[in-house]
Amino acid sequence: MQDFKDGKLDVVVNVKMLTEGVDVPDVKTVMVTRQTTSNILLTQMIGRALRGEKAGGGTGKDYANIVFFHDTWKRLLPWADVNGGLEAERPARQGRNPMSFISIQLIKLAVADIDYKGFENADYLTFIPVGFFNCEYTIAIEEGAAEELISFEENIIIYEFNRDGYESLIKCLATQDLTAYAAENVPESRLENKAGELADEYFNTETDNFDDMLIGNIAKIIRHMAQNDTQPLFVDFHKRDAYDMDKLANELADVSQRKIDVILRNIFNDSGKHWGFFYKSYSNFKDAFDKAMNRIFIDAVDVEITPNEESADELTDEIKRQVFVRDNYVCLCCGKAQRKGVPLNADHIRPIAMGGNNAVSNLQTLCKQCNAVKSVNEVDYRVNITPLRKPKQELQMFDWVSSDNVHNSIARIVNAFYHCKAMCELRCHQRKSGQYYYVWEIVLFADNNPEWLTPFEKQLLDYVRTRLGWTHVTKIVVKN
Repeated sequence: MQDFKDGKLDVVVNVKMLTEGVDVPDVKTVMVTRQTTSNILLTQMIGRALRGEKAGGGTGKDYANIVFFHDTWKRLLPWADVNGGLEAERPARQGRNPMSFISIQLIKLAVADIDYKGFENADYLTFIPVGFFNCEYTIAIEEGAAEELISFEENIIIYEFNRDGYESLIKCLATQDLTAYAAENVPESRLENKAGELADEYFNTETDNFDDMLIGNIAKIIRHMAQNDTQPLFVDFHKRDAYDMDKLANELADVSQRKIDVILRNIFNDSGKHWGFFYKSYSNFKDAFDKAMNRIFIDAVDVEITPNEESADELTDEIKRQVFVRDNYVCLCCGKAQRKGVPLNADHIRPIAMGGNNAVSNLQTLCKQCNAVKSVNEVDYRVNITPLRKPKQELQMFDWVSSDNVHNSIARIVNAFYHCKAMCELRCHQRKSGQYYYVWEIVLFADNNPEWLTPFEKQLLDYVRTRLGWTHVTKIVVKN
């Protein structure tokens, strides 16, 4: 170190050694060859070069070179003033990836060798997952004198025999105060003790823990719900037809290229679907779509095209089914999913009376209430950008029905006002400890002007307090 200070050495390389108590004021260059999400540790790393002349950094020292060897970071740090140079990357996926495609024959062979207690002579379908819960959380890891925050995204595989247990568990946790488990450095022993109690209550620990991962899975769900104040997303493999890229390409095969990009962006940003979850970025999504479109055109070269002989006036059960499958059995306006007592309708975007037809591309899934609100108007709830050029003069309120939750009610009002699926999310909390307990935020998709709703914020607040019964709410803010 003395040789370095005396200028006999140009470069000193260290690994977790010169972390504190080292002072070389005239250093002008620091090369950071590793990632860190710890502000403390990063400050120590780059602080070697950040002392200028007035702070004793050496005569004439008025700049510093900070060189990073990673173009993408798991999480951008608050000190970084980024001008398009760096892009934050989603946390690296840990654990098993359920989206790897393998032969069904391999599953049959593997199951033949499985000898789990409680699953004697089990059919191979027993160990084919029905879906997974996606959990995201952050853990603090001590790193010398500093603390490293590592973000995780993990998928918990769900089988038919343990699905009810996980759903009951999550329903229970949604009613509990999980603040004690929200800290990144919560001790693993505390999480495991809580997970063990819940495992005994909601699971058959003999069969549901066949892979010895039950306690760990419950702990991940607790972390996710405690830190995000939301239930983990469940991706149902039974609805995989809703994410058939070839099917999507066929539906848009006759649409002009100029319109396709707008349509695809709306589909990708649709919060009711999970295209973004699977493809991570719009560029990946668009690339997969283009490849599917190329396959269609190649296959169509020698295909004789025959007209559709089915009557244009008949809306068949098969057409309705295709619409519901495409829309994931969810009302595109309010987000209400089909269940007992919640029927869905295949609604004409452009009504027949206005020249519409029964093509799947002219149909959308709406619940009974949203279908009545739309009436005979031409409104496409598959898109997220309003077609209106100016705001309406009034905001129409609708009666609450027993099948509605607060998100359904607010989404119906906002989306009917903008004539599209304009609302991205409603930020509201039921517990006083939540950030959005008193002040709710209605977040719109980009390119929908939030100022259109500004004159009606008091009207929305009165609706929430008096008609929905959320009397603790003091303000509603509309934003992008």
